[in-house]
Amino acid sequence: MEITYTSTSRDWYNLIKLIFEKGDDTGSRGLKYREILDLNAIFKNPNEIYIDSVNRKTNLPFAITNLIDLVLNTNLSLSVNPKLQEFVNNQTSRQYGDYSERINLPKGSQIARVISQLKSDINTRQAVIIIHNPLIEDYSSNDIACTLSLQFLHRNGKLNLFVKMRSNDMYLGNVYDTFQFQMLQREIASILKADTGEYHHAAGSAHVYSTDFNKIKKLDDFTPYSEYRAGKITTKSYEQLVEEYQKIAFMLGSQNLGKKIKELESINDEYHKSMGEVLLAYYLLEKDQKVEAKQIANKITNEFRYYFARRGII
Repeated sequence: MEITYTSTSRDWYNLIKLIFEKGDDTGSRGLKYREILDLNAIFKNPNEIYIDSVNRKTNLPFAITNLIDLVLNTNLSLSVNPKLQEFVNNQTSRQYGDYSERINLPKGSQIARVISQLKSDINTRQAVIIIHNPLIEDYSSNDIACTLSLQFLHRNGKLNLFVKMRSNDMYLGNVYDTFQFQMLQREIASILKADTGEYHHAAGSAHVYSTDFNKIKKLDDFTPYSEYRAGKITTKSYEQLVEEYQKIAFMLGSQNLGKKIKELESINDEYHKSMGEVLLAYYLLEKDQKVEAKQIANKITNEFRYYFARRGII
Protein backbone atom coordinates (compact mmCIF):
# COMPACT_ATOMS: atom_id res chain seq x y z
CA MET A 1 0.00 0.00 0.00
CA GLU A 2 1.31 3.45 -0.97
CA ILE A 3 -0.04 6.62 0.61
CA THR A 4 1.12 10.24 0.44
CA TYR A 5 1.13 12.67 3.35
CA THR A 6 2.27 16.24 3.97
CA SER A 7 4.72 15.54 6.81
CA THR A 8 5.38 13.16 9.68
CA SER A 9 4.65 15.94 12.15
CA ARG A 10 1.20 16.67 10.77
CA ASP A 11 0.17 13.20 9.57
CA TRP A 12 1.63 10.68 11.99
CA TYR A 13 -1.78 10.37 13.63
CA ASN A 14 -3.43 9.68 10.25
CA LEU A 15 -0.91 6.92 9.57
CA ILE A 16 -1.50 5.33 12.98
CA LYS A 17 -5.27 5.57 12.47
CA LEU A 18 -4.95 3.88 9.06
CA ILE A 19 -3.12 0.88 10.53
CA PHE A 20 -5.43 0.68 13.53
CA GLU A 21 -8.60 0.75 11.41
CA LYS A 22 -7.49 -1.10 8.26
CA GLY A 23 -4.78 -3.45 9.52
CA ASP A 24 -5.04 -7.20 10.00
CA ASP A 25 -4.69 -8.82 13.43
CA THR A 26 -1.82 -11.27 13.77
CA GLY A 27 1.08 -12.03 16.10
CA SER A 28 4.51 -13.57 16.65
CA ARG A 29 6.87 -14.27 19.55
CA GLY A 30 3.84 -14.31 21.84
CA LEU A 31 2.93 -10.71 20.93
CA LYS A 32 -0.31 -9.63 19.28
CA TYR A 33 -0.42 -6.75 16.84
CA ARG A 34 -2.32 -5.21 13.96
CA GLU A 35 -0.40 -4.66 10.74
CA ILE A 36 -0.41 -3.53 7.13
CA LEU A 37 2.06 -5.33 4.90
CA ASP A 38 4.30 -3.54 2.40
CA LEU A 39 3.36 -0.03 3.52
CA ASN A 40 5.09 2.84 1.72
CA ALA A 41 4.38 6.25 3.24
CA ILE A 42 5.60 9.27 1.26
CA PHE A 43 6.07 12.55 3.11
CA LYS A 44 6.35 15.64 0.95
CA ASN A 45 7.82 17.99 3.59
CA PRO A 46 10.71 16.39 5.55
CA ASN A 47 11.38 19.69 7.33
CA GLU A 48 8.36 19.09 9.58
CA ILE A 49 9.56 16.04 11.46
CA TYR A 50 9.09 16.49 15.19
CA ILE A 51 6.08 14.52 16.48
CA ASP A 52 4.65 15.50 19.85
CA SER A 53 1.08 15.80 21.05
CA VAL A 54 -1.05 16.04 24.16
CA ASN A 55 -1.54 12.27 24.23
CA ARG A 56 1.71 11.13 22.60
CA LYS A 57 4.55 12.95 24.27
CA THR A 58 7.81 11.81 22.74
CA ASN A 59 11.24 11.85 24.36
CA LEU A 60 12.97 14.56 22.32
CA PRO A 61 16.33 14.24 24.15
CA PHE A 62 16.29 10.54 23.25
CA ALA A 63 15.51 11.34 19.60
CA ILE A 64 18.40 13.80 19.43
CA THR A 65 20.92 11.48 21.11
CA ASN A 66 19.83 8.69 18.74
CA LEU A 67 20.81 10.91 15.83
CA ILE A 68 24.14 11.86 17.41
CA ASP A 69 24.87 8.18 18.05
CA LEU A 70 24.36 7.44 14.33
CA VAL A 71 26.97 10.01 13.35
CA LEU A 72 29.54 9.59 16.14
CA ASN A 73 29.17 5.86 16.88
CA THR A 74 28.43 6.64 20.52
CA ASN A 75 25.94 5.33 23.06
CA LEU A 76 24.53 8.62 24.37
CA SER A 77 20.90 7.53 24.01
CA LEU A 78 21.31 5.19 26.98
CA SER A 79 21.89 8.21 29.21
CA VAL A 80 18.44 9.66 28.46
CA ASN A 81 16.52 6.38 28.14
CA PRO A 82 17.64 3.95 30.90
CA LYS A 83 14.93 1.46 29.83
CA LEU A 84 17.20 0.49 26.93
CA GLN A 85 19.60 -1.20 29.36
CA GLU A 86 17.54 -4.38 29.13
CA PHE A 87 18.46 -4.61 25.43
CA VAL A 88 22.21 -4.16 25.99
CA ASN A 89 24.59 -6.96 25.11
CA ASN A 90 26.81 -7.30 28.20
CA GLN A 91 29.74 -8.49 26.09
CA THR A 92 29.76 -5.45 23.79
CA SER A 93 27.99 -2.85 26.01
CA ARG A 94 25.89 -2.09 22.94
CA GLN A 95 22.21 -2.55 22.27
CA TYR A 96 21.52 -5.64 20.19
CA GLY A 97 19.74 -3.54 17.56
CA ASP A 98 22.14 -0.60 17.75
CA TYR A 99 22.41 1.23 14.41
CA SER A 100 25.54 3.26 15.11
CA GLU A 101 27.97 0.34 14.92
CA ARG A 102 26.30 -0.81 11.71
CA ILE A 103 26.70 2.61 10.11
CA ASN A 104 30.22 3.21 11.39
CA LEU A 105 32.14 0.21 10.08
CA PRO A 106 35.84 -0.64 10.46
CA LYS A 107 36.27 0.64 6.88
CA GLY A 108 34.78 3.99 7.89
CA SER A 109 31.51 5.87 8.20
CA GLN A 110 28.79 5.02 5.69
CA ILE A 111 27.47 8.57 6.15
CA ALA A 112 30.81 10.02 5.06
CA ARG A 113 30.87 7.64 2.11
CA VAL A 114 27.43 8.56 0.75
CA ILE A 115 28.27 12.26 1.04
CA SER A 116 31.46 11.67 -0.93
CA GLN A 117 29.57 9.65 -3.55
CA LEU A 118 26.95 12.36 -3.97
CA LYS A 119 29.60 15.06 -4.26
CA SER A 120 31.37 13.06 -6.97
CA ASP A 121 28.17 12.21 -8.86
CA ILE A 122 25.15 14.16 -7.66
CA ASN A 123 22.68 11.80 -9.37
CA THR A 124 24.35 8.58 -8.26
CA ARG A 125 22.18 5.58 -7.41
CA GLN A 126 24.88 4.12 -5.18
CA ALA A 127 24.50 6.37 -2.12
CA VAL A 128 23.14 3.62 0.10
CA ILE A 129 23.61 2.99 3.81
CA ILE A 130 23.12 -0.65 4.80
CA ILE A 131 21.99 -1.17 8.40
CA HIS A 132 20.66 -4.72 8.75
CA ASN A 133 23.88 -6.70 8.52
CA PRO A 134 23.91 -10.54 8.75
CA LEU A 135 27.56 -10.39 9.87
CA ILE A 136 26.51 -8.42 12.97
CA GLU A 137 22.96 -9.49 13.76
CA ASP A 138 22.39 -11.87 16.65
CA TYR A 139 19.40 -13.78 15.31
CA SER A 140 18.94 -15.51 18.66
CA SER A 141 18.05 -12.10 20.10
CA ASN A 142 14.59 -10.54 19.95
CA ASP A 143 16.13 -7.17 19.08
CA ILE A 144 17.81 -7.21 15.67
CA ALA A 145 18.04 -4.19 13.38
CA CYS A 146 14.61 -3.27 12.02
CA THR A 147 15.95 -0.95 9.32
CA LEU A 148 17.37 -2.54 6.21
CA SER A 149 18.73 0.42 4.26
CA LEU A 150 18.71 4.15 3.53
CA GLN A 151 19.10 5.33 -0.06
CA PHE A 152 19.76 8.98 -0.87
CA LEU A 153 18.72 10.05 -4.37
CA HIS A 154 19.30 13.61 -5.60
CA ARG A 155 16.98 14.71 -8.37
CA ASN A 156 16.09 18.18 -9.70
CA GLY A 157 17.95 20.02 -6.95
CA LYS A 158 16.37 18.00 -4.09
CA LEU A 159 17.76 15.22 -1.93
CA ASN A 160 15.19 12.47 -1.45
CA LEU A 161 15.51 9.67 1.08
CA PHE A 162 14.15 6.13 0.70
CA VAL A 163 14.10 4.08 3.91
CA LYS A 164 13.40 0.34 3.85
CA MET A 165 12.45 -1.44 7.08
CA ARG A 166 11.68 -5.11 7.65
CA SER A 167 9.43 -4.18 10.59
CA ASN A 168 8.27 -0.96 12.24
CA ASP A 169 6.37 -0.39 15.48
CA MET A 170 4.42 2.64 14.29
CA TYR A 171 3.25 3.81 17.72
CA LEU A 172 6.37 3.51 19.86
CA GLY A 173 9.33 3.34 17.49
CA ASN A 174 8.33 5.16 14.32
CA VAL A 175 8.46 8.64 15.87
CA TYR A 176 12.17 8.13 16.60
CA ASP A 177 13.03 6.34 13.36
CA THR A 178 11.53 9.04 11.15
CA PHE A 179 13.11 11.80 13.24
CA GLN A 180 16.68 10.55 13.01
CA PHE A 181 16.48 9.57 9.35
CA GLN A 182 14.90 12.82 8.19
CA MET A 183 17.37 14.80 10.28
CA LEU A 184 20.17 12.94 8.54
CA GLN A 185 18.51 13.72 5.21
CA ARG A 186 18.42 17.43 6.08
CA GLU A 187 22.05 17.44 7.25
CA ILE A 188 23.30 15.83 4.05
CA ALA A 189 21.12 18.08 1.88
CA SER A 190 22.67 21.10 3.59
CA ILE A 191 26.18 19.79 2.96
CA LEU A 192 25.31 19.28 -0.72
CA LYS A 193 23.68 22.74 -0.92
CA ALA A 194 20.49 21.01 -2.05
CA ASP A 195 16.89 21.37 -0.97
CA THR A 196 15.33 18.63 1.12
CA GLY A 197 13.12 16.45 -1.06
CA GLU A 198 10.62 13.72 -0.26
CA TYR A 199 10.95 11.18 2.53
CA HIS A 200 9.79 7.65 1.66
CA HIS A 201 9.27 5.28 4.58
CA ALA A 202 8.61 1.66 3.58
CA ALA A 203 8.02 -1.21 5.99
CA GLY A 204 7.42 -4.89 5.26
CA SER A 205 5.33 -4.98 8.42
CA ALA A 206 3.94 -1.64 9.65
CA HIS A 207 2.21 -2.50 12.91
CA VAL A 208 0.84 -1.39 16.26
CA TYR A 209 0.85 -3.70 19.28
CA SER A 210 -2.36 -4.65 21.05
CA THR A 211 -0.88 -3.31 24.30
CA ASP A 212 -1.04 0.17 22.74
CA PHE A 213 -4.59 -0.06 21.37
CA ASN A 214 -6.17 1.90 24.24
CA LYS A 215 -3.54 4.63 23.90
CA ILE A 216 -4.22 4.86 20.18
CA LYS A 217 -7.97 5.22 20.81
CA LYS A 218 -7.19 8.27 22.97
CA LEU A 219 -5.36 9.91 20.07
CA ASP A 220 -8.71 11.13 18.73
CA ASP A 221 -7.95 14.51 20.26
CA PHE A 222 -4.48 14.57 18.71
CA THR A 223 -3.57 18.21 18.27
CA PRO A 224 -1.06 18.98 15.51
CA TYR A 225 0.89 22.19 15.63
CA SER A 226 -1.03 25.29 14.60
CA GLU A 227 2.25 26.90 13.62
CA TYR A 228 5.37 24.89 12.83
CA ARG A 229 8.61 26.83 13.07
CA ALA A 230 11.12 24.49 11.49
CA GLY A 231 14.69 25.58 12.09
CA LYS A 232 17.17 25.81 9.23
CA ILE A 233 20.26 23.60 9.13
CA THR A 234 23.39 25.23 7.70
CA THR A 235 25.91 22.37 7.89
CA LYS A 236 28.64 22.92 5.29
CA SER A 237 30.66 19.69 5.56
CA TYR A 238 30.77 16.25 7.12
CA GLU A 239 33.68 17.46 9.24
CA GLN A 240 31.58 20.31 10.66
CA LEU A 241 28.73 17.89 11.36
CA VAL A 242 31.03 15.59 13.34
CA GLU A 243 32.75 18.46 15.16
CA GLU A 244 29.52 20.08 16.32
CA TYR A 245 27.92 16.78 17.32
CA GLN A 246 31.09 16.04 19.30
CA LYS A 247 30.68 19.34 21.12
CA ILE A 248 27.10 18.38 22.02
CA ALA A 249 28.31 14.97 23.22
CA PHE A 250 31.05 16.58 25.33
CA MET A 251 28.54 19.02 26.75
CA LEU A 252 26.24 16.15 27.70
CA GLY A 253 29.07 14.27 29.40
CA SER A 254 30.49 17.21 31.36
CA GLN A 255 29.41 17.67 34.97
CA ASN A 256 30.34 21.35 35.03
CA LEU A 257 27.47 23.68 34.07
CA GLY A 258 29.87 26.45 33.04
CA LYS A 259 31.67 24.08 30.66
CA LYS A 260 28.36 22.87 29.26
CA ILE A 261 27.29 26.42 28.42
CA LYS A 262 30.73 27.23 26.97
CA GLU A 263 30.50 24.22 24.62
CA LEU A 264 27.04 25.33 23.48
CA GLU A 265 28.28 28.83 22.70
CA SER A 266 31.06 27.43 20.50
CA ILE A 267 28.60 25.71 18.13
CA ASN A 268 28.15 27.66 14.88
CA ASP A 269 25.00 26.10 13.47
CA GLU A 270 21.95 27.47 15.29
CA TYR A 271 19.97 24.29 14.78
CA HIS A 272 22.76 22.19 16.29
CA LYS A 273 22.93 24.66 19.14
CA SER A 274 19.21 24.20 19.79
CA MET A 275 19.77 20.42 19.95
CA GLY A 276 22.36 21.03 22.64
CA GLU A 277 20.01 23.39 24.45
CA VAL A 278 17.34 20.69 24.55
CA LEU A 279 19.80 18.27 26.15
CA LEU A 280 21.11 20.86 28.60
CA ALA A 281 17.60 21.85 29.69
CA TYR A 282 16.78 18.15 30.08
CA TYR A 283 19.91 17.67 32.22
CA LEU A 284 18.93 20.60 34.45
CA LEU A 285 15.39 19.29 34.84
CA GLU A 286 16.81 15.92 35.90
CA LYS A 287 18.80 17.81 38.55
CA ASP A 288 15.59 19.60 39.60
CA GLN A 289 17.08 22.94 38.52
CA LYS A 290 13.83 24.15 36.97
CA VAL A 291 14.67 27.87 36.86
CA GLU A 292 17.93 27.27 35.00
CA ALA A 293 16.22 24.77 32.69
CA LYS A 294 13.55 27.33 31.80
CA GLN A 295 16.22 29.92 30.99
CA ILE A 296 17.91 27.53 28.55
CA ALA A 297 14.64 26.29 27.02
CA ASN A 298 13.52 29.87 26.40
CA LYS A 299 16.49 30.36 24.07
CA ILE A 300 15.08 27.78 21.65
CA THR A 301 13.16 29.43 18.80
CA ASN A 302 12.48 26.47 16.48
CA GLU A 303 10.07 23.52 16.68
CA PHE A 304 11.86 22.05 19.70
CA ARG A 305 10.13 24.68 21.86
CA TYR A 306 7.00 22.52 21.69
CA TYR A 307 8.71 19.86 23.78
CA PHE A 308 9.04 22.23 26.72
CA ALA A 309 5.83 24.19 26.10
CA ARG A 310 3.65 21.09 26.17
CA ARG A 311 5.25 20.06 29.45
CA GLY A 312 4.67 23.42 31.10
CA ILE A 313 8.38 24.30 31.33
CA ILE A 314 8.02 27.50 29.27
